[in-house]
Amino acid sequence: MRKRKPLEPIDQACLECAHRMVCGGTGNVTVGQDGTIYSGAAFKLEPSRDSTDALVVVVSKAMKLYLGGVDFAKLRDDFIETDVGEVFANSIYDHLVSLSDDEWSHIRDRVEWYVNDNAHQATFDTDKQGES
Repeated sequence: MRKRKPLEPIDQACLECAHRMVCGGTGNVTVGQDGTIYSGAAFKLEPSRDSTDALVVVVSKAMKLYLGGVDFAKLRDDFIETDVGEVFANSIYDHLVSLSDDEWSHIRDRVEWYVNDNAHQATFDTDKQGES
């Protein structure tokens, strides 16, 4: 089995926010570089088997695109063009536009948090090397 590339900090932050948005919850949630979501218990999303997981992934990807400069209306139109249906596209659009400027700012702050956390983890992992 091929090893997956670690998630980028923006992917981790968007997955975290999308998970909170779709599944509710205000507790401590973090996302590992391998995509594991830590929210009381550790689990991986299975979007091909679970519709809620699929929604989390789609919302997360839309958030990432928006943070990268793609406008909400363009995202909605692109979803419609991919045949996901207008109702679903409107639902994603509604989720995204419901976030306040402060919430988008919080997501950007979480990206920076993951940059620092991942760097810390990388340093910690290299400390294990050497004689045993």
